[in-house]
Amino acid sequence: MKDSFWTKLAIVLVYAIASATLGYLILTKDLTEWWFSIALPPIFFVCLRRRKSLYRSMLLIILGVGTVHYFLRYPGRFSQEFIEFISVFASVCGLCEFITFEFKRRDKVNQLLRDSEDRYRRLFEGTQDGIVFLERDLTPSLMNDHICEVTGYNREELLEKSFIDLVHPSDREMVLSNAGKRFQGGDAPRIYEFRGIRKNGDVIEVEGSFDPVYKDREIVGIQVVVRDITERKRNHEALRESEERYGLLFEGAEEGIALYGVETPDPILFNRRCAEMLGYTQEELAERDMMDVVHPDDRRMLVDNNRRRLAGEAVPRTYEYRCIHKEGREVNIEASFDLIRKNDEIIGIQAFFRDITEKKKAEQELKESAERYRALFETANDSIAVFDENVRPILFNEKFYQVLGYTTEEIAALNLLEILHPDDREIVLEKNRQRFNGQDIPRTYEFRVLKKGGGVLTVEGSFDIVQLDGKKRIQGILRDITERKLMENRLFEKQKERTLITLAGGIAHDFNNILLGIMGNAGLLKDEVPKDSDAEEMVKSILSSSERLARLTKELLDYSRAGIHQPRRIDLNQVVLDSIDMVKGSLGPNVLLDFDCSPELKQVHADPMQIQQVLLNFCVNSNEAMEDGGTLTIRTRNLFHPGGQQGSQSEMELEPGYYACIQVSDTGTGMPTEVLNHVFDPFFTTKFLGRGLGLAASAGIVKNHHGSIRVESQPGKGSTFTLFLPEAEEIARKDAETFRVAGSSEGNKVLIVDDDNVVVGVTSKMFQKMGYETLTANDGDKALSLFEIHKDKIHLVFLDIQIPGLSGPEVFEKILEIDPGAQVIVNSGYDRSTAIAEMRDPERLAGYIQKPYTASDLEELIQSLEAHA
Repeated sequence: MKDSFWTKLAIVLVYAIASATLGYLILTKDLTEWWFSIALPPIFFVCLRRRKSLYRSMLLIILGVGTVHYFLRYPGRFSQEFIEFISVFASVCGLCEFITFEFKRRDKVNQLLRDSEDRYRRLFEGTQDGIVFLERDLTPSLMNDHICEVTGYNREELLEKSFIDLVHPSDREMVLSNAGKRFQGGDAPRIYEFRGIRKNGDVIEVEGSFDPVYKDREIVGIQVVVRDITERKRNHEALRESEERYGLLFEGAEEGIALYGVETPDPILFNRRCAEMLGYTQEELAERDMMDVVHPDDRRMLVDNNRRRLAGEAVPRTYEYRCIHKEGREVNIEASFDLIRKNDEIIGIQAFFRDITEKKKAEQELKESAERYRALFETANDSIAVFDENVRPILFNEKFYQVLGYTTEEIAALNLLEILHPDDREIVLEKNRQRFNGQDIPRTYEFRVLKKGGGVLTVEGSFDIVQLDGKKRIQGILRDITERKLMENRLFEKQKERTLITLAGGIAHDFNNILLGIMGNAGLLKDEVPKDSDAEEMVKSILSSSERLARLTKELLDYSRAGIHQPRRIDLNQVVLDSIDMVKGSLGPNVLLDFDCSPELKQVHADPMQIQQVLLNFCVNSNEAMEDGGTLTIRTRNLFHPGGQQGSQSEMELEPGYYACIQVSDTGTGMPTEVLNHVFDPFFTTKFLGRGLGLAASAGIVKNHHGSIRVESQPGKGSTFTLFLPEAEEIARKDAETFRVAGSSEGNKVLIVDDDNVVVGVTSKMFQKMGYETLTANDGDKALSLFEIHKDKIHLVFLDIQIPGLSGPEVFEKILEIDPGAQVIVNSGYDRSTAIAEMRDPERLAGYIQKPYTASDLEELIQSLEAHA
């Protein structure tokens, strides 16, 4: 029987549903039928896509197929028509069910599609990102409103532009390359950042998402989602810079910084300074238990404070404790701790550490300094007081009121002005007013104060501005210099006296030159005028007056000689004892004076005033080397000198033998070798008397006494000045040998050296009258030149001590170098000892004559020398 249309349809549905349900195609002979082959694929496709929805239809069709199978197995029971009816009926029922389901499914799909389109439209327009669909030529075809906000263009303007025009020129090549790869299906980033250009020219940072749009499995465009990330980039950059700054601050901080968790006492992060303070590297410190570097006595306190802090108890934020340095020494740490919270929950602790070892040391030193200041304040030999702005003493030491003769209560009730001398009050008040106003005025000056009993003291006050209890005060240190001022006044008077002596000697010297011209010419004239004539009487009158003036000049020289050099036999022990008051007056208040005088000391032939001056100069120099105080010791001894120069290069040479000595030793700063070698150079001082006048003058005095000075010193070990003076018998022997007898000379010329033309003229006539030829020179250089030319014919050199150019002593030395046997007579307006004081070898002189001299005086000297030849 041929299959009807319905039968074929039923067969198709059954095979389609069965195949869809089982997941594979059932192969039967009916697959060869053309109608089956045409109908099966679309139905099979639908079944595969909607397989689960067809379960009910499948059951009905299976029921129909089963019925047909039953009828076929038992033929004859039902007619063929009935069987076909039942089969077709079942298939039609299944088909109806399928058709009903499909219509419902389509309605549902259409509704879902409409809902999806509506949601997409709302998403498309409501998103905060700009969305634009680009054609293959990168022109926009569809866009939302936000893309207009991002770019600043409206829709019409954007539709006329290429998307690439909205990209920054520097980034266009990258965007074009990536877009081309996307259109070609190549590998290109889906999301990346680039810069865009707004309509107003502003450059913005953009994050773009590029997705291809397909149609019929072909890419027809690109959907671009654009997000303005300018603000985000700015925030990220700010965050990055902030993190960099924090990192720099964290690692570069001069304080140690550490972060702690809440579970362990060890830090989870710490900076370089934490390690440096303890002598470790960060790696070394990270490997140690942090409690190991805390001082054992402070560990419990540190742990308890951290526990209480985390528990919310009141704990000091900042406190100090000790750590152990890598080298083993203690390090004082000042630490500040702060809780780190997040959502009101404690998540850690931030700590700051400062090394206060030096600060603690400074505090200790300040404390010790304050104690030393208090001790110095109370025990100082000077009066110390602190005054307020009204110069009323508010703090003072015991010496302050003792010197003035008041009690503590009395001095506290006084104003400084009440104890100032009336003539000095305004000066002191004005200086303190200026000091309070910050003006730069001398801190030290002298004034007078009144003692309680009515006496007057001269004080040296040193004033400074100090802070006391947060207020500006004046601290004054007052030193009683009454005795020193009296001593200075005495020294000043002595200096005036010495000045007069020097002036008198100079005047006498000049007068002698003048008198030599008068008396010499008058004497020569006397031999030329007739005897018993009026002219002879006038010459005699001139000579008489000149002699009277010469006696007056001699008195001036006698006066000056008393201040220059008056040697006599003296005991150096007595000189030291007579100098005690002057020595004490020259010393500071913190310098102790000690004496050690030998009773067996030999006597010397010396000027006591000049030796006393040398001793005082030694003491002054030693005192200046002991600014912080010390001990000055004066000793007298008989010491053996081996001869020559035994000390520094500045020491004068002596002959071997025993000498009477004065030694002055101090405990001061001492002197280096380079200073010792020049200690007697005249450049160290230009004066002769009084405090701080130097040692050059002392060296001259000692040399004039045939003695020497030895200086021994080392830096930091003090100095010792030793004065060597020969005993009195030796001096007498030297005085006797001062002048040697002139030897014979074959020449008959006399070289006269003097800077006074009148003296040269008169003296030349005197020598010519005695039968000598004369050569004259007005300065030392010319004298040497003439001597070198005529040395074989010069019988005698007649030399003045004070001449221009080379001095008299220098000319004398150089003449002896040229001719060791030369005969030199020195003449001067000063006395003999003064005239030859600066000569190195005075014993080699042929003779000495003092101005003014006459022709007969000169002739007598020459005859005396020749008689001993």
